[in-house]
Amino acid sequence: MLLFAACAQAADCRAPDTAGDETTLNLLVQRVPDCQRDAAFLAALGHFLNERGRYVEAADHLERALLLEPGFKGAQVDYAIALAGVGDLASALSLVENLLAESDLPPALRPVLERQRAGWTRGSGTQMRLVLNTRVGYDSNLLGTPNLTSLALTFPGQTVVLPLDESYKRKGGIYGRVDLQLEARRDSGQYGQWDAFVGLRSRRSGAVADVGSDQLDLALQYNNYQRAPGRRGFFAGASTSVLHARTGLNYRARSLVAGLGATRAASGCDGRLGLDLQERDYLNNPVLSGRYSGFSLNWTCDGSRRVQWLASVRAGVDRARDPQRPGGDQHQYSARGAAVWTGVGLGERPQGQVLVDAELSVSRDRTSYSPLLESGRLREVKRSTLRAEYQYPVSRSLQLLVGTEWAVQRSAIVLFSSRSWGPYVALRSTW
Repeated sequence: MLLFAACAQAADCRAPDTAGDETTLNLLVQRVPDCQRDAAFLAALGHFLNERGRYVEAADHLERALLLEPGFKGAQVDYAIALAGVGDLASALSLVENLLAESDLPPALRPVLERQRAGWTRGSGTQMRLVLNTRVGYDSNLLGTPNLTSLALTFPGQTVVLPLDESYKRKGGIYGRVDLQLEARRDSGQYGQWDAFVGLRSRRSGAVADVGSDQLDLALQYNNYQRAPGRRGFFAGASTSVLHARTGLNYRARSLVAGLGATRAASGCDGRLGLDLQERDYLNNPVLSGRYSGFSLNWTCDGSRRVQWLASVRAGVDRARDPQRPGGDQHQYSARGAAVWTGVGLGERPQGQVLVDAELSVSRDRTSYSPLLESGRLREVKRSTLRAEYQYPVSRSLQLLVGTEWAVQRSAIVLFSSRSWGPYVALRSTW
């Protein structure tokens, strides 16, 4: 057993030499709000949680202990064990390597760390995961149409109202969707970490013949920093997406991203600031194609009470390649927030979790979209989306998902307004 620093100064925050049974350990957890600034207490609690295999909780408490006392060797070792326990072998190995490089490392601790490193190295290298999502749901607006029966065209001195085809009316129905994802991570030790992603998505509906789309996503990204307290570095990546829809849409996007990142830039949070470049090709209608450039800021945090959340903002300009593109260049902004609450459900130790994900995006044209629509008014589109989902683990590799999605798009030009909602149920399999 690892040795800890002297007992806490305040009597209420002194941790026992052993946690005893599960009840005693849970009583220690309940004392965290009163002892959250006591590194020795948090380190001891993290060690006891590691012994019980509760690695996610252990990592949270050990991380805070290290923020209070960065040189706490026992807490650093236990933090590495917790990271390995949650599957982050790359960060665990990086932390152990840093400890072994320190000249003031206690001699008795060195062989322990070397054995631990050897064991983890055998299990490191390339890690791969295959995820299959199968979903069935209802969508009140399968094609995302504006639900119009007529359209007003504004000619000089008069307005002409034209009836629209039935295809412009909103149609709801049942749909099916399949997502297959392959994720790979390669730890190159001191040379950094590589992440690769391949995704396939297919959506179909028997309710509307034109509902059908297939999408392919490929991404590769590198970073030279790992998940350890106080790390900073850079990241760079490239990706491509191809979308084909039965409506005739053929779209391709090729992206480059690069920027700076920091792990634990604030208590329990990681930050990223990046530059985004993207070629957007509408293969079926090239006049709509453009080149996007902008920046993105991402902030992800692990809450102290079984809550993880993220916030992100993006801003940029999609510049028209063709000067005849309706609306010309387009300014685009978005803000997203998401949170996951774990331990939700019935029973003494509920295993389910709840996800809430919301996003607001705004796009604004630089020039008039068309003199025939609202007398040449500039087009501004505001889109809001919300997803609420409950995730229940049926087994170690299978999850049941039940959720609902909402989407509302507003514009002064009614042709670009729409709304939809719908519940769904899905199974997620992981290998």
